[in-house]
Amino acid sequence: MTQWVSFDNWKCTVRQRVGPLSQEPRKLWIEFDVVNPSNFPLTLTGDFKFNGKLPGAPRLILPGLVVLPSKPLTTGVEVLLTDDQAHSFVENGSRISLHGEYSHVGPSKERCPAMEIHANIVCTSGQPTVTEFESINEKPTS
Repeated sequence: MTQWVSFDNWKCTVRQRVGPLSQEPRKLWIEFDVVNPSNFPLTLTGDFKFNGKLPGAPRLILPGLVVLPSKPLTTGVEVLLTDDQAHSFVENGSRISLHGEYSHVGPSKERCPAMEIHANIVCTSGQPTVTEFESINEKPTS
């Protein structure tokens, strides 16, 4: 039996606008909950890349955080938008790519297989944040 974590409750909040009268954001704060659905605590490590290889693309590194059962751990990252993402935010949503790797250790000290997550986070003005998951899979071993 292997413990799993899930990523839920995605939210985007405007941190900075393009200009004082603009509805277009320059920076967004993206946050989400790491959820441990098991009955035991686990220690999570991860490296999440937002907006891939774009200049200024942020990374969220989780250095071994303890995630308690049924107690979501909220974490987040600030993302600088491209001009295209800022324009589309108001009308049909900005898509922020997410590529990450993570693993965790449970109470037996056994490390789960490394996992990969690939998704788009869709942030739209005045709308709930949604995710378009491409995949969450076990990372292939080299």
